[in-house]
Amino acid sequence: VEFEADITGLPFPIVIDPTLDLQVGSDANDGIRASGTVGFSNLQTYGRVGYNNNASYYVCHSFYRFTGVSGLAGVTITVSYLTLTEYSSVGSPLTKVYAHDAQAPAAPNSAAVFDAIPLTTAAVDWDGIAGTSPSINAVIQELATDYNPSAIQIIHKDDGSSQAGDNFQRCNHYAAGNAPQLHIEYTTGLTAVSDTIQAIWKTRAALSDTVQAIWNDR
Repeated sequence: VEFEADITGLPFPIVIDPTLDLQVGSDANDGIRASGTVGFSNLQTYGRVGYNNNASYYVCHSFYRFTGVSGLAGVTITVSYLTLTEYSSVGSPLTKVYAHDAQAPAAPNSAAVFDAIPLTTAAVDWDGIAGTSPSINAVIQELATDYNPSAIQIIHKDDGSSQAGDNFQRCNHYAAGNAPQLHIEYTTGLTAVSDTIQAIWKTRAALSDTVQAIWNDR
């Protein structure tokens, strides 16, 4: 019995269910936007999101820009999350994770530029201390559906944290090492190819068993 499959035009090597592990790679690619006197900075050693009862900060948001993105156009996102290295979160911050709604977002370099960033419609609540975020599949999926992203910029915003004292996440930014990380797993149309090959292999095995049984009974 012979089986044939037309693989003309398929990219090689074929990678099924690929993974992206990305990390902020420079000072300019992460920073904070604060309503206090700091205003905007991409040179802070530690990021803050939430409310810091300090005249330098008050309401705080952060951004994390990841480069080296490829292969996401039209895929299905199956797993995605942020990892922020906890420094010292305080209280019970309420935060929300968006992405910059663009194919190749540039890092902001001022408060005005940050404030004008268009955000994804999708957003994910992330309350409590920094560490590993909840799934952000909805956010990354929106980018993969609308674009072929070459960079992903996460916009991590305060979401109404109590201003009765300190309630903020504080994590390492690039300058302190252990910079923010983004993990993405996805499936492509090649998953169907994998399923087909698997089905063919199972059919071949079943036929082999049948032929063996016939031979044994002859």
